[in-house]
Amino acid sequence: MRANILNICVLGALLITSACKDDPKPDPLPPTTKAVIIGNTGLTPAGSGTLTSYNPELQVPNNNAFQKANTYAMGAGLNSILVDGDKTFLVMGGNSEIIVVNTSNYKVVKRFTGFSTPRHIVKATNNKYYVSDWQEEGVHVLYYNQKSPTKFIYTGLGPERMLIKDDLLFVANSGGPGTIADSTVTVINTNVDTVTTDLQVAFKPNSMQIDNRNQLWVLCAGIQDALDPLNSLPGQLMSFDLSKDSLAYYPDSIISIDTLDLKLTNNQLRPHDLVINKAGDILYFIDNENGNDGNILLHRVQNPNLKQTPFIQGFFYSLGYDMVQEELYGGSPGNYLLNGEVHRYRENGNQIDFFTAGIIPSCFGFK
Repeated sequence: MRANILNICVLGALLITSACKDDPKPDPLPPTTKAVIIGNTGLTPAGSGTLTSYNPELQVPNNNAFQKANTYAMGAGLNSILVDGDKTFLVMGGNSEIIVVNTSNYKVVKRFTGFSTPRHIVKATNNKYYVSDWQEEGVHVLYYNQKSPTKFIYTGLGPERMLIKDDLLFVANSGGPGTIADSTVTVINTNVDTVTTDLQVAFKPNSMQIDNRNQLWVLCAGIQDALDPLNSLPGQLMSFDLSKDSLAYYPDSIISIDTLDLKLTNNQLRPHDLVINKAGDILYFIDNENGNDGNILLHRVQNPNLKQTPFIQGFFYSLGYDMVQEELYGGSPGNYLLNGEVHRYRENGNQIDFFTAGIIPSCFGFK
């Protein structure tokens, strides 16, 4: 009898163990974007900026998110946004400061001062950031545990957007208003925070991306001659080889290795806001046909020719790309006096949604 009971117990244990092993584990849920943060510049030059928080799953916008969270206005001149985990950096050119808010609830957690006209910010390490300063013509080195920048690096005229590859920081020097132009991208060694070289590009570079082949793409606005439009210089899209060997052995001659120069045939276009898709093989930018806004153009990085017909027609002032959902967001300012709109698209150009944001939606962050 005892033997039979023992056999039954052993058999039961084996069945339970076998059932547990055969139980399929549920697949992990795919990553999703919890919210899109839209920075609205506000009326220029002194109007207060605002934040719009958009839930892409519910397709619901929450306007004035900053003011609701903090019970006071953000201030003038919101230029750009950096979402860094639980911290979101708001670059305030009009206030000459950077405001850090909690990414979840938008409450202010820190403020940095010591800038003139800050434009954009990029992250180098867990504690180190770089901030371009248009008025001071260079880049600030900012540590999060400090209250203000600790070092300044001169670049060129009107430094704007930046990106980091390995230990190199690339800074697009856009020049000044009108025909005051620069045509360089400054390359900075982030280990020692000194200038390595300057890449010679077309006039007024404003945004950059690196594709899946380690090619640096630089979008340049060209120059508009208001007195004689025929003398205007067209915008250009350029590429440079940033292969590991190139950076290791020829850091001061990147331009001589491999370049691709694609010019817009219409010299009245001032292209801007270059973004790249998740796969790293498609570039998008705004052609800027009306002085401030324009259509969205698409360029495949392996194509030797630039397709200049609109990929998405519209009146876009700003452009963002969600790397998680693989979607495009375009900000439309309307008449620049009232609340603008944001349009959401799939990579193939099909529209998903559009919604009302604040005055002049000008930058995007994704969390």
